[in-house]
Amino acid sequence: MSAKLVRRFFGVFVIIAVLAAFSVFILTRPKSPATALDELLHGSKNVMITEIEISLAGPGSQRVSITNQTDLAFLTVAFRNATTNQFGLGKGYDTTIYLNNRYRANILMIIRDDVEYLVVAEPTFMGFSDPAMFRVSLSPSLSLGLSNTLHSIVVK
Repeated sequence: MSAKLVRRFFGVFVIIAVLAAFSVFILTRPKSPATALDELLHGSKNVMITEIEISLAGPGSQRVSITNQTDLAFLTVAFRNATTNQFGLGKGYDTTIYLNNRYRANILMIIRDDVEYLVVAEPTFMGFSDPAMFRVSLSPSLSLGLSNTLHSIVVK
């Protein structure tokens, strides 16, 4: 083999090795909170909600936490069945959703007055584009406890 052919072979080998390493990095890197939330909203069975904190407007910046495991299981299923690009009227709240993979996603959640559904405005990269909207239907199987909690938030 000539030296020129060896150099070309080595150059091609280096390029392939760099592309392979980059591909492995991309495929195995940790997900971001927004990606994990997006997976949940698109039906992933691997992501679950472990807590929801809803910030209430007004003095003292009160937060309401939803930690009841039955309610969180219901909300996880409801989020998995969300309808993409659907909007609705209601009051908007800054909300933190904690996920089972130790991520937390900060979103805008719109709660309809009759708590028939929620609208989740998914965060976007540095706010350069409009957020994706997901309608999360809560009826007809919303538990009384969760219904009361959400009604108490909307009334305040």
